[in-house]
Amino acid sequence: MKEKRRIQISSKGKDTLNIFNDKNPEPLSLVQNIDKEPRYYQINGIRKLNHFLKEGHKRLLFIMPTGTGKTLVSKLCALSTDIRETLKIDKKKKIRVLFVVHKKRLLRQAAQEFAGCPDVELITQSTYKSIPQEVIDEGWDITFIDEAHHEAMMSIQNLLDELGDIPIIGFTANPDRGDSLVIKFEKFIMPISKEEAIKEGYISEPGVNTVVDTGKIDKTDLTISLVKRYHKHMGNCIVFFRTNNECEKFFQWCIRNTLTAQWLSTESTEDMLDQALDNLSKGHIQFLINCKKVDEGIDVLNCTDVILARQFGSKAEKEQLVGRAIRPDTPCTIWEFQNPYNDSVEAVQVIGSYRFRRLLFVENRIWDDFIIEGFDDEWGLASDLRFEYIKRNLGYDPRFETEEEALIRKREQAKEDKKESPVLNSSTNNIKTKEKVKRKVKVTGRMIYEAAEDHIKPLIKTMTKEEIKELAKRLIKEGKL
Repeated sequence: MKEKRRIQISSKGKDTLNIFNDKNPEPLSLVQNIDKEPRYYQINGIRKLNHFLKEGHKRLLFIMPTGTGKTLVSKLCALSTDIRETLKIDKKKKIRVLFVVHKKRLLRQAAQEFAGCPDVELITQSTYKSIPQEVIDEGWDITFIDEAHHEAMMSIQNLLDELGDIPIIGFTANPDRGDSLVIKFEKFIMPISKEEAIKEGYISEPGVNTVVDTGKIDKTDLTISLVKRYHKHMGNCIVFFRTNNECEKFFQWCIRNTLTAQWLSTESTEDMLDQALDNLSKGHIQFLINCKKVDEGIDVLNCTDVILARQFGSKAEKEQLVGRAIRPDTPCTIWEFQNPYNDSVEAVQVIGSYRFRRLLFVENRIWDDFIIEGFDDEWGLASDLRFEYIKRNLGYDPRFETEEEALIRKREQAKEDKKESPVLNSSTNNIKTKEKVKRKVKVTGRMIYEAAEDHIKPLIKTMTKEEIKELAKRLIKEGKL
């Protein structure tokens, strides 16, 4: 029996919209197949959108937590046969989509999402430029505005006259703005709440470490003291400061103290950002330091921790930065600086549900901490566990082999599996197994680590080459390797 959630909505038709909150909805009718299978709430959102379009509404906003697939929803909207019918688009023609964003990276992500959609003509448009006259002359069928809480920007307001009466669909994680400007949409569509997304495993439930702020404008000294004491409790970490000067000073301290780090200034290019994110995801660095370079629309694989070394007056801004680490592939811990004498947005205000909350503070020059709520079963293990998450998500452990070595190992393993796989004899329909070929196998650090006893594993990275060789010999002799 289908499970449904009842809601009440005031609209012109006063329709009962339970059908749009079905946990087991019928599949969408799309003009083509797609690689990703839509989740139930994405399907419900598309049907709700079509309902509002049929009612004549032209400005509709999707509110979806970071990590729940807003860009995929925009793709489903463009491919939906029902929405095309509502918009009276000729079945023989492509749907023309004007995709409006305020950052180049988001333009690139949109182009990647819609790649391989021959029935969609995607027109990417920066908010900082006028729509080309040839696009206006030819027209389009629907407008998407990504990160639509920026709709109140003057640059977007200047575009609205050019957008005309064509339906505008916005997408955002949080419609609130710190400057109190109002974003103007007729209907809001919230297919899934943050609490529901966490409960169902679509995003990670974070833990919160609240650091008592000393009140100094420059947070470098406090951050250095915090990381010096607690870096073993941190995994792959993105650090947010207020200024480039703070970023640089903290970066230099990390280098002097043999902590792997990379610093992105406000002048860093998109290529530099891509390289830094890649380095963090693969465990080549533990700390990625920036001001606001790693923010909206950026997916960060294997990021487990976020340090917010600044105060926040905007709930939406803090939610965007927290969102860099709540992807479901790893657990997430937020380290936030809070001055008890200032009215600053707290992490618990923007995340809703959390695994634990801990207070950290300095007393008589000594750090102390205690759990306020919940339970943290990874306290003290995060620095080592970060490699376990990398191994799980990427298929190799960067402590023991490079990416190139892992690719070679996987190719060799695939060849060996092919040699040992059953072969069908077409004349007799009997199964014959190819004879195994004896060969020398290169023992890698990863293989030694996996075969070692649990109490030995933490010691391996401190061993000399000779000690590791002796360990390998013993494991081979015992038949464990």
